[in-house]
Amino acid sequence: MINPSIEVYLLDTRGNILAFSAASGKVKRRRVNLKPLLDMLDKNVTLPLRGDDPRDPTGKKVFTVARIPEQGRLQGYLYVILGGETYD
Repeated sequence: MINPSIEVYLLDTRGNILAFSAASGKVKRRRVNLKPLLDMLDKNVTLPLRGDDPRDPTGKKVFTVARIPEQGRLQGYLYVILGGETYD
């Protein structure tokens, strides 16, 4: 069970959305801009920070992110929108 107020996305190293916790047709973007995610990971931010909302072609949402490594190599990112569409 996933917290209904968040949305979870699996991204590759270029920001392409590989998988998500949403019903079919809800996700409107194929990729997200990585700059805000990398800024968050590098702690080079003033909070709250907003990143691309995959469910809205022009929207931004507060998020958190984690790197997904495998044997020391970056495989992608876990991108979590806080206060997603259901929360709104």
